[in-house]
Amino acid sequence: MKRPATKITRLANGLRVVCVEAPHLKSAYVGLVIGIGSRHEQAKDNGLSHFLEHMVFRGTRKYEDARDLNAAAESIGGALDAATYRDHTHYGTVAHPSRVDLALELLSEIVLYPKLQHIETERTIIMEEMRESFGARGQLVDVDTLAHQQHYKGHALGQPIEGTVENVERFTRRDLKRHFAACYTAPASVLVLAGNVRLAEVLPRVKRRFLRMSDRAPATTKAPNHAAKKPRLHWVNDPGAQVDLRLCFSGLAAADRDAPALNMLSRVLGEGLSSRLHSDLIDKKALAYSLSAGPEMFADCGTYDFDVAVAPEKLLVTVRELLAFANDAIAKPPTKKELTLAKERYAIGLDFMADAPADLALWTARNLQQDLDVDIDRAAERFFAVTSDDCRRVAARIFDRRTLLACGVGAISKTLRRGLERAVLLS
Repeated sequence: MKRPATKITRLANGLRVVCVEAPHLKSAYVGLVIGIGSRHEQAKDNGLSHFLEHMVFRGTRKYEDARDLNAAAESIGGALDAATYRDHTHYGTVAHPSRVDLALELLSEIVLYPKLQHIETERTIIMEEMRESFGARGQLVDVDTLAHQQHYKGHALGQPIEGTVENVERFTRRDLKRHFAACYTAPASVLVLAGNVRLAEVLPRVKRRFLRMSDRAPATTKAPNHAAKKPRLHWVNDPGAQVDLRLCFSGLAAADRDAPALNMLSRVLGEGLSSRLHSDLIDKKALAYSLSAGPEMFADCGTYDFDVAVAPEKLLVTVRELLAFANDAIAKPPTKKELTLAKERYAIGLDFMADAPADLALWTARNLQQDLDVDIDRAAERFFAVTSDDCRRVAARIFDRRTLLACGVGAISKTLRRGLERAVLLS
C-alpha cells in the first residue's frame, strides 16, 4: 500500500510545518502541537499551561466567545479539540478539505489572539475538573498523578498537569498573559496538516496566518535524575470497593535505540485480548476486569507501567502475579508466533492510519517534536527488524526490580499493607 507523502518545511519565525498528503481521503485534519506542558512549569506556575489551554477558547479577536468558535468549527465539519500533557499542549480539528483555510484561521485565532476573558467562570470549571482527583477527605487519589510525583520526585515531571488547588485559585489574567507570551511561540510549535491537503497549495495561507507567531526561543527543561536503587511503595488510604494500583518501572526515552524493541515487547505483553496479560492474568486467573500495561516515553526518559483495579482481597496475589509476569518477560521472550502476530497487527494498523487524518497528523507531529523519524516506512522497518533476543534484552533493562515503584489508592488493612511491603520491598 502506498503511504501518504510527508512534507516538512520551516517558516522564517521557526514554526515547523508538516503536511501528510493523503489525497484519497474525503477529510483533513489541522493541528498545532506546542512544546509546553506541566514539566516546563516552575512550582509557582504549576497548572498555568492547563489553565491557558482552557482560556484560549473564551473568545478571540474575531470570535466573541466559545460558542462562536465552536460554531465555526462545526461549520467545517469538525470540533475543536485541545489537551494539555506533561510535555506538550495540543489543539486541532477535523475539516472538510474545502474548509482547511477556516481551520487554519480558527487555530491561529486561538494561539495568537485569545481574549483571555471570563477567567472566574473558567476557574470554576477547572476546579470542578480537579475534584475528580481528590477523595472525600481532600487527599489526592489520582494514581497517575501520584505515581508521577513519586517516580519523578523533585522534578517538574512529577507535578500534576492541572496544577495545585492553591495555584489555580491564585492565577490571574496577568499570569496567563505572561505564560502565553513566553510559551506560545513558533520555535516551540509544530503545525500539522493531514488528509486531503497539499503543502504547496496551503503553505501561502499558513504563512499568512502563522508568520505573526512569536519567534521567541522555546522553554527548556532538564532531564530528571531518578535512578532509583531500591523498590518503593506509596499508598493512599481511601474508602472504596476496589483499589487502584500502578506498578511502575523506569523505562526508555523515545529515541532510545531499544524503543522499537520495547514497542514490540509491549504489544506482545499487553495489546489485545490475545496478549499474554489478558490471556494469563484475566482469562485464566480472573485477577481483574481492568488490567493494562504499556510504556510512557518522553524525549529524555520514560516508564513502563502496569495498571489494575481490583478488590482489596485480591491485591496481594495480583501484585505477586504481576511481578512474576514481568520476570517471565525476561525468561520467556516472545515466540515466533507472537512476533508474527504483533508485526501483522502493526502493519494493518499502519494501513488503518493512512485512512485516519487525525492519527496521521498527531503521530507525525509528536515524532517531529521529539526529533524522531517521521517516515512511516522507516519506522516500520525498525519495528519489523526486532527479534526475540531484542525483546529479551529490553525486558531485562526495563524490569529491574531496583526501579520498581508500587503506587496505589484504596482501603487496605494493616495486615495487607505489611504483606504488600514484603511483596514489593523485600522479594
